[in-house]
Amino acid sequence: MTADRTDRTDDRTADMTDDRTASARSLGRVAKDALLVGVGLGLISVQRAQVHRREITRLLGPRVAEARDALAGATGQFDPRALHRVKDIEARLHDAEERLEALLDQIEEKLPPAARSLARQARSVARDAAHDARHQLRDLAARRPPAA
Repeated sequence: MTADRTDRTDDRTADMTDDRTASARSLGRVAKDALLVGVGLGLISVQRAQVHRREITRLLGPRVAEARDALAGATGQFDPRALHRVKDIEARLHDAEERLEALLDQIEEKLPPAARSLARQARSVARDAAHDARHQLRDLAARRPPAA
């Protein structure tokens, strides 16, 4: 009788193991199918986005070109008085920069040496950037309309 119970228990355990193995295989197939469906949907979405991008490019391409041409033409048509205004603004900025430099010199003197060095480097970079910006503004204001 004990042997019958052991055999039945072994049979049940084997059946449960087989069921678990089959369930694991089934779950693996379902996961793989879900992954493949997700990848497929992703590919379809990318293709649809590319189609939409091409369509938008086709529709808006001429308009962008027109706007680019209009902007290029407009940048060369500054008022001749613009250069005078730029020089006036530069003079005012120069005065303000001198006052700011004097104030920053006073602040720098109170800083510890390491911080003072960093502050000088930052001021140097800021001066260079301001110098470049002024030159670009001057160049932009000095442009003349193209000859027709």
